[in-house]
Amino acid sequence: MSDLNVSLLRSFCIERFNERNLGAIHGVSHWDRVAENGKRLFCPGADTDVINAFAYLHDVERYNNGRDLQHGERATRVIDNIRHDLLSALSDVQVDKLKRACKQHTTTAKTGDITIDICFDADRLDLNRVGIIPDPARMATIKGKEFAMKAIEETKGKKYIFALYDTAQKFYNPVISDIDLAVGAFRKYGVYNDNRYAMIEAANKYAFSNEVFGKLLHTAFVFGASPITKLREEKALFDRVNKCYYMSKQEMQYYDNLPDSVTLYRGTSKKDLQSGIISPSWTDDSETAIKFAQCGYYGNDDSPRIVIKVKADKKQIKAVFIQALAIYACASAEIVYYHAGYRGIKIIREVDPFPFCFANHASQIRLNGMWLYSKEAKAVRETEFLSKAVGLWPKE
Repeated sequence: MSDLNVSLLRSFCIERFNERNLGAIHGVSHWDRVAENGKRLFCPGADTDVINAFAYLHDVERYNNGRDLQHGERATRVIDNIRHDLLSALSDVQVDKLKRACKQHTTTAKTGDITIDICFDADRLDLNRVGIIPDPARMATIKGKEFAMKAIEETKGKKYIFALYDTAQKFYNPVISDIDLAVGAFRKYGVYNDNRYAMIEAANKYAFSNEVFGKLLHTAFVFGASPITKLREEKALFDRVNKCYYMSKQEMQYYDNLPDSVTLYRGTSKKDLQSGIISPSWTDDSETAIKFAQCGYYGNDDSPRIVIKVKADKKQIKAVFIQALAIYACASAEIVYYHAGYRGIKIIREVDPFPFCFANHASQIRLNGMWLYSKEAKAVRETEFLSKAVGLWPKE
């Protein structure tokens, strides 16, 4: 049982620190979180008293909230001053570790001493208070690396939610009125074309009502990239809610009008097909599949572009998204159908890819696999990019 009175030490540090009026960034709320992080990081062989004392002493001598590399050294002098009072319960060995931890916590990555390294990581895990995501590679302990990875996932998940909410407000309409507005809203969060499953999983975690989840699912599917894995898990997320929550009335009508057995088409590449991972994005219009094969796979691989087809049971179709193919200026809908393996799939034709693709949409242009939008696209439409494209079209 420890004799260290953490409560008294905390009060002492608060009184001393508050004299400088530096606020909360390096103050008691931060210290409390460091102490809590120390408990989460604890493992056999670590010294709880040293970790708790470090939590409240490591920043007590800060003179500012910016670059102050000597504040750890100054904290060691405070430790010497209270060694036989507030820290009398600690042995000389413990005091030595505490002083090393305070002195080195801003200058040293790892010491090899589990107690000191836990002190370092307990402090680093609270970096998100100043907008810095903890870097797993810079953590000193195994648990620290694990918690840092979770922090990244959590931060990314929340960013996905902000992006999806913002975009859905501009995008989730029966008919798209301004796709540039929606794309712009999504791009500003820096997650455009990120892994679609990660977005949907974030929506599943943070969106509590079926209606909100449905709209975010819809938006994530349209603006996210097909995951290389996780197709089975992604398919299961569609089963969380009824189709009416993630499909508009127009899309529901499109779905209802499909026959019980529907022929679906997909524009793809031979390399993609041979990978054995079939994306769930299909269409019931062969011309749309051709167009996607020509433009949609540019820059992904150099294998021949092909159009495949399969017979699908309507009940196995997860969604119809009219908005999705508007990005490719297609009139038909994207049909979400998860097909396992090669059974029933037929290659119906090869197509020549377009090295330079204009979308019919008024403010989009595609070159070298990259979409340009709005003012950027209009500015280059008849000038530099167009001149570079001369001679790249397939020969007649």
